[in-house]
Amino acid sequence: MMSATSSLSKTDIKEANDHLQKLHQRIFELETQLQLHSLHVEDLQQTNAELQRQLAANRESTGSLLKEKEREIGELKSQLEAKDLQVQRLLSAAEERDDVMLKLEEKSRVFYEVAEHRSSLAQILRVLEDISQSK
Repeated sequence: MMSATSSLSKTDIKEANDHLQKLHQRIFELETQLQLHSLHVEDLQQTNAELQRQLAANRESTGSLLKEKEREIGELKSQLEAKDLQVQRLLSAAEERDDVMLKLEEKSRVFYEVAEHRSSLAQILRVLEDISQSK
């Protein structure tokens, strides 16, 4: 019986060796690419992990900033309500003063009219007094 190696010609063996060498070369190229891609994936995973940490930190700081701003808004609303009440009290006080001023202006007008006719009123009073004494 002939063995498998003895039935192959030198050309067949050379072609098989060339083919094996090309396969080894291709495997080496693919392994090199795989290593490069693996390194790239590791870099991407590290970058992703760092970005996730930054995102969590940003969310935390944004959350605390939001709470602070909401607290400030609450304080400002309270201050605004207090100022609105103060304005309402001042408006009421101003209306009361306006009413007092109107009454005082009316009294002042009457006083000036009386003052204008003072001499006539004095004469009328004297006449009335004379009448009351003559009775």
